[in-house]
Amino acid sequence: MNIVILTHSFYPAIGGIEIISEIFADEFQNKGNRVKVITWTTYQDQEPFDYKVIRKPGISQLLKTLLWADCVVEHNPCLQLSWPLLFIRKKHVIILQTWFYDLKKKASFKSYLKKLWLKQAEQVCAVSESIQDGIYPNAVVIHNPYKSELFYDKHLERHRDFVFLGRLVSDKGADLAVELISRLNNAGASKQNYSLTIIGTGEDKERIERLIVKYHLEDSVHLVGAKRGAEIVDLLNDHRFLLAPSRWKEPFGIIALEGMACGCIPIVSDDCGLEDAIGNAGIAFKRNDLEDLVYKTKVLLDDVELQNKLKSQMPAHLKAHTASAISSQYLELIAQL
Repeated sequence: MNIVILTHSFYPAIGGIEIISEIFADEFQNKGNRVKVITWTTYQDQEPFDYKVIRKPGISQLLKTLLWADCVVEHNPCLQLSWPLLFIRKKHVIILQTWFYDLKKKASFKSYLKKLWLKQAEQVCAVSESIQDGIYPNAVVIHNPYKSELFYDKHLERHRDFVFLGRLVSDKGADLAVELISRLNNAGASKQNYSLTIIGTGEDKERIERLIVKYHLEDSVHLVGAKRGAEIVDLLNDHRFLLAPSRWKEPFGIIALEGMACGCIPIVSDDCGLEDAIGNAGIAFKRNDLEDLVYKTKVLLDDVELQNKLKSQMPAHLKAHTASAISSQYLELIAQL
C-alpha cells in the first residue's frame, strides 16, 4: 500500500508530532508499505530516512504525490497540504495529535474550518480521551506509541531522584517541579536533599534559574539543556521519578511512556492526556495545584509498596504502546476503510 503522511512539522524539528510522524513512517514502511512524508519543515542535509521526505512542495509535486497514494494519514488538519483531497478521493485518516485552537480563547475561523475538514475524512482518530471529548466525540481513540527500540531500562543503580523532560515554557510547569523540590527539601525538622534534573530549553530558562537561586537549590536542581536520543535514555535511567506537571491540557504525553520505559515512575498532571499515557502505572495530581503535587509526591516517596505496585503495571502498559503495536492498529483500521 502507498501511504502518504502529512505533517506540518517534521525532523529535524523537535516535538511530539515530529516524533510520532517519524515513528509511523518507519513502522508503516517496515511492515511492507511504501511511504512518503510531506511537510513544511526544511532540511538542507542528506535525508537520514529510507523513505522519501518532500519538503515545502509546490502544487504540482503535492498533487502528484497525493495521486500516488492509496491512503493519506494527516497528523492534525494540515489544510495547506491536504486541500487537494477535496477533489482527489483517497482513503483519508486524520489523527488528532493536539489541540488546533487556543483553549484560553474563542475558536477562530481557521479552527472552524479545521473542524469542518474532519467531517470529510473517512476516519478521525484521537490520541487521548481528552482530545476526543474536546474536539471530535466521534473519533476513535488510539494512543500514541514510543520508540521502544530506543527507550529501555538498563537496570543500573539510580543516583538521582526527579527528572523533568520538556520545553521550558510556562505551560509545561518546570517551575512547579522546582517548587516541589524546595518544599520537599525543606519539610520538617530534618532537611532532605532530593535532586531534580531539568532536560530542555526554552523562553522560561532564565526564570527557572532565578527560582533555583531564590530557593538556594543550586546543589539540588541542575539544568542540562536540550538532549536527543541516547543522551536522554542515559539521563532517564539515572533517575527514580519523572515529573510532568503541565499546566495546560496535554493532548497525550509520550514523555511519560519514555520515562516508564527507562524505569522512572511518572508523576503527572490530571485532567488531560497524560492520564491516558500513564494508565495505572503512575500517579496523577490536580493540574496546576502545587499543594496536591507535594502531597501526592510525599505519599509516593513514603510508600515503597505503592512504588513497586506501579512498577509492576509498567510492562503490560508499555507493551501495548510500542511503535509496532500502535502502527498495527492503524494499518488494521485503514484496511477496513
